[in-house]
Amino acid sequence: MSRSSSTAQTNDITAAPPVTPTPNRSRSAPRGGVTPERPLRAARTTYELPQEFDIGQVNTVATTARMGGQTGRDLPYGVIPNESTVKYLKSYAGSKPNLGYIAVLVAKDEDMALVSMRFKTVPWQIGKPVLDAMNKLAVAKGFNADFKIRYDGMDWVGIDKGSLTSHCPYLEKMAWFCTPDSCKGADQMVHVTKHQAALGGRAQRQHAH
Repeated sequence: MSRSSSTAQTNDITAAPPVTPTPNRSRSAPRGGVTPERPLRAARTTYELPQEFDIGQVNTVATTARMGGQTGRDLPYGVIPNESTVKYLKSYAGSKPNLGYIAVLVAKDEDMALVSMRFKTVPWQIGKPVLDAMNKLAVAKGFNADFKIRYDGMDWVGIDKGSLTSHCPYLEKMAWFCTPDSCKGADQMVHVTKHQAALGGRAQRQHAH
């Protein structure tokens, strides 16, 4: 960071001085009869910042809350990226074995603008029964049975039909994906995200565990 020629802001930082004995306490002289000098107080250091230096607003309360929140590191590997923040997590508490996760991952930029949304299951093998259950629930509520028609803007990203890469652990297997552009606007993308989260949760409780 280069020094600005304009008036500088100063941020004085003084290190804490070392602890020294109080004057009314006697210190025994070491061998040789010479008492060492008291340590000097820490030097005062001044950092000069350019006037235009600006890190923007910092919400320390939100930062502390995020530090204590769950992230992708708290979930099984592959459910969501490690750096993702978990905004909602509902654990399965049914009597049948729990076979996996349904994940809705929303990506935003630094201005909180929507970038993309991904809907997937972990492991990917439970995706078809989950999708079938979601379609059945949608029809019962009067919606179209076709997932792609029902969620305008969603598209499928998956492995090849011949399953040539189905055993490659380093490839993302299957997911539905959308962006504000594919949804023709943020409102539609928010609608798709909420609708999928609601039906996906019900479908998992009924068929995927």
